[in-house]
Amino acid sequence: MPIFNVIATMQTSMVVIADDEDHAWEVAQEHAQEAFDDANAPYQTHVTGEVKKVEHLRSGWDGDCIPYGGDENTRLRDLLTPNA
Repeated sequence: MPIFNVIATMQTSMVVIADDEDHAWEVAQEHAQEAFDDANAPYQTHVTGEVKKVEHLRSGWDGDCIPYGGDENTRLRDLLTPNA
């Protein structure tokens, strides 16, 4: 079965109480996950291409990772052609 790189993004709005803009950023960072959970925020997904070699993986994924949609045990290095 083919493997694909996919980008999934979420966006939500927050209102925070803070002393200034820098502090607002800190408060938002601290509570962002909570805001996403509370909002049940929608997400968008974009397939960015098929992956045939380990070197084609993106955004922190490597051969030691286990892909979504598989058997939850097999690592990408066992599914893809090794880097040449």
